[in-house]
Amino acid sequence: SSSRQDPIAASNAPTPDSTIGRRSPPRLKTAKPLNDQFVHGHSERRNALQAQHDRIARQSSGLRDRLEKARKDLVVAETTVDTLLDRHRRARAHADSLETQGVHRPDGEGTTSTNHIPEICATCPACKRGLSARTVPQGHCGLCTEPLAAMSAPDAQTRLARQRHRAAEEVTLSEQALVAARTAAQTAHDRCATARDALARSVDDEAAQLSTAIGQILAEMVGVEAQLAIYDRLITPHRKLSDAYDVAVEKEAILKDKLARKRSLEAELEERDVVLTALNEQLSHIIEQFRLPWARGRAQVDPDRLTPIVDGLPFAQRGGGSRTAVAVAYSLALATYSLENYAGMPGLLIIDSPQKNFGKNDHDQAVALRMYEWISRYLQANARRTGRHADFQVIIVDNHIPDDVRPEIPTIISFSSDTALLEDIPETV
Repeated sequence: SSSRQDPIAASNAPTPDSTIGRRSPPRLKTAKPLNDQFVHGHSERRNALQAQHDRIARQSSGLRDRLEKARKDLVVAETTVDTLLDRHRRARAHADSLETQGVHRPDGEGTTSTNHIPEICATCPACKRGLSARTVPQGHCGLCTEPLAAMSAPDAQTRLARQRHRAAEEVTLSEQALVAARTAAQTAHDRCATARDALARSVDDEAAQLSTAIGQILAEMVGVEAQLAIYDRLITPHRKLSDAYDVAVEKEAILKDKLARKRSLEAELEERDVVLTALNEQLSHIIEQFRLPWARGRAQVDPDRLTPIVDGLPFAQRGGGSRTAVAVAYSLALATYSLENYAGMPGLLIIDSPQKNFGKNDHDQAVALRMYEWISRYLQANARRTGRHADFQVIIVDNHIPDDVRPEIPTIISFSSDTALLEDIPETV
């Protein structure tokens, strides 16, 4: 028939269900991604600032240690200067006192006496004050002020000269030591000032960097707050839009059910002759594809018994092998008609032993292969279709599936005497 439609070719035609439910829900950029972005950026900057702070803190710690050492060195140097200055003053005073001393001859020529202060007793052992400034009578001890034994003038003069020489050397040595100590103290003072300036610069740099980073974060927070204010103004209409979308989805589901019900009712209200004509065309097409060796392809449905008739031979009068093939073709015709026309039939087709009563000869095995090929092509052609095709399932129970068609069948489950369909079933059942 010229009006016959191949169900495999018809599978490419759009169905009323194919455009339903494809609208996406309304989307509004929420504040959460913005907040996450700000938190992530803030975390990165905080980590960078922490690392920078730790580096500057280590550097500052080294500078503080350096400053503390410089201060200690300065204290030691200044203490040394004070000690040497006191030593120099005492040496100078002692030298000056020796310069004012002379030889006295109270007992006549050849004898003399003079004030004498032992070198080891230039200061009082008790109070540590200098003894050179005291007024001691001539010829008395400069320490205890007791009279001294008489001494010849040459000896006294020699001894006084020697004391003056040693006093001058002490003044010179103490002066040199004082100059060196003052130089060391000035060096320590310069080092302390340098360390203090370096520490101050380090602290100033750290404060400036932290201040700049805080300013950047505050600026970003102002921008985020401005965007959050915009989202706050948009949240109310967005919620209304979301509620309207939910209502639309619910109504769409109701409409989809009503459309399916409408198609089912239309299929049930289809004129009997129209349905039978379509079934006749479908059945004839499938029989023709099976290429039964004993059929010329004229197939129809008995309008009274609703059983298949091929080449004028009623279904009940056929032999076992041909009856099985015609029954499979008729079942496929009913199923495909229901799918294509939304008739109220189940979306499941179970074919039990389609090769039952088939012979082992080449003709019968070729018919079995063509039968499986047609079923496989139909399922593959409609695998991506929506509507009833999406839920349609075919289960074939057979002892042998032709090897040429096995790769085209998506799921094959094999059972044997050791592998039952249901486990733990008593043998008496």
